[in-house]
Amino acid sequence: MSFLEKGNLLHPATGVDMNLYRKFAAFLASRGWAGLIYDLRGTGESAKPGDKSNREIRMSDWIVKDVPAATRALKQRFPHAKHAAVGHSVGAHGMLATQHEESVEAMVMVASHAGITRTIITAAERVKVWMIFNVVTPVCAKLMGYVPVEKLGVGKAIPLGVMLQWRYWAGQKQYFFDDPEFDFAERFSKVEGPVVAEWLESKI
Repeated sequence: MSFLEKGNLLHPATGVDMNLYRKFAAFLASRGWAGLIYDLRGTGESAKPGDKSNREIRMSDWIVKDVPAATRALKQRFPHAKHAAVGHSVGAHGMLATQHEESVEAMVMVASHAGITRTIITAAERVKVWMIFNVVTPVCAKLMGYVPVEKLGVGKAIPLGVMLQWRYWAGQKQYFFDDPEFDFAERFSKVEGPVVAEWLESKI
């Protein structure tokens, strides 16, 4: 199989820019996989001045708009390739939610659990996340107009709208499946194709 017959997308996680995946993309390229890495709107090189205070950019935009747009871009660049995708965290949510719209031949999900606060295993981490979503986020949104996620250890700059929607989803029993604005349950039920899910657990 030649270089132009294989293409791979790397859909990023929340608070992560594409540079985290650059070496992996280079590794795949060295083995004949044309690859695409990118930054979600409002993050990394896709960010515009003031995006960290932007309430209009939401996590749902990443899922239902940015992920399929990236898939289309790779398909347009390599139209005759077989396409695969690796989704990290929210990137995998978008990969599955839009597979029926912009399909790939195979998918890998990495650390893509539902971000439901009450399901976090350790009490200390559960309290930390609860505090970030229910105390820090609303207070900082009101006083500062953004959430300083870098200082909280959550990742790199995240638009305020993303944080607010993420906070809402994290408090629901079934995460974004309980959001009446979206049809995520229906979207996920339409997923077809081989999927590998990788779950990482720290022993420290």
